[in-house]
Amino acid sequence: MMSKQLMDCKWKEFRIGDIFEVYTGSLLPKKELRSGKIPRITASETNNGVVGTFATSSHKNFRQLSNFISISFLGGVFYQPYLASLDMKIHAVKIKGKYLTKYTAHFLVTALHKTVAGFSYGDQLSSTDLPSKKILLPIDKNDQPDWQFMEDYMKQKKKVLIGEYKRYLTVAPPPPLEKIDRPPKWKEFVLSYIFEIKATSSSIDKSKLNGKSGKIPYITRTDKDNGYDGFIGKQEKYSFDNGNVISVGLDTQTAFYQPIAFYTGQNIQVVSNKYLNRYAAMFVILLLKRLMTKFSWGGNGATLTRLKRSKILLPVAKSGEPDYEYMTNYMRRLERKQLKCYVDYLTS
Repeated sequence: MMSKQLMDCKWKEFRIGDIFEVYTGSLLPKKELRSGKIPRITASETNNGVVGTFATSSHKNFRQLSNFISISFLGGVFYQPYLASLDMKIHAVKIKGKYLTKYTAHFLVTALHKTVAGFSYGDQLSSTDLPSKKILLPIDKNDQPDWQFMEDYMKQKKKVLIGEYKRYLTVAPPPPLEKIDRPPKWKEFVLSYIFEIKATSSSIDKSKLNGKSGKIPYITRTDKDNGYDGFIGKQEKYSFDNGNVISVGLDTQTAFYQPIAFYTGQNIQVVSNKYLNRYAAMFVILLLKRLMTKFSWGGNGATLTRLKRSKILLPVAKSGEPDYEYMTNYMRRLERKQLKCYVDYLTS
């Protein structure tokens, strides 16, 4: 077991261009994108940034690498262990003079994400900006990045994670199959009929926070980390929102389950009812996200009023109301299936 932890390390900032080789992709004409086996990395925040698989190309703009970390112009960061091609405005980094292992890569993904978070279409991460950005890393006795510590730390985290998954799968009872395998009936519901939907109690501008660190989540419209933008102390001028609700950012089309009390940034809505739990909320969130893809600014705007009037299709109980028991059991089984896949992957 490791004796050294993150808090025991000395840390130092490094210019990305000093410790990494930096590459950037380029735009390919559509006619060059023929079906094949090479993943192509784009600015997508899903599926590890992979938009599809294509054939190799002799075009001058075709860029491909293997075993690297991709960084999009919007700040999305992923480890790419295989040979992949780079789309326009996708950067890639590889450690200078050192092989990038998957454990070191996963440590660096988190550190790099902290460095490049916050970019947008109006403020893009360019190929000239990236090398000058600084990344905070643990250092060895020579004041150089402690690659071995990063490797060992992530191996230990993997071991702990596998143990937690296995314990959960052993202790948590599986959902009753007869209540999942029956084909459900579905029905459309107006959201305001089945949920209370309101603007949050806090809605704090980040510049007006009192600066105290603490244990209360501060939720914003980011699409990462469950919407968390850090943890803050009690804000005397604001009331926090209770947990067991869904937080929604209409303009960013984000929705997350919030299990505990939280403060929010601006323009966050809260969806709740007395039947909601973690599993039922995750079921509903998938449908809310699909619904919000139809929203846009202007005449077809993403507004609280429009959200309340919108309809979603849900499994229906004999009473004619949403079948929250079915949703709960369905998501419980899906969670168990996914955790088993994780354990198999992590132990392979």
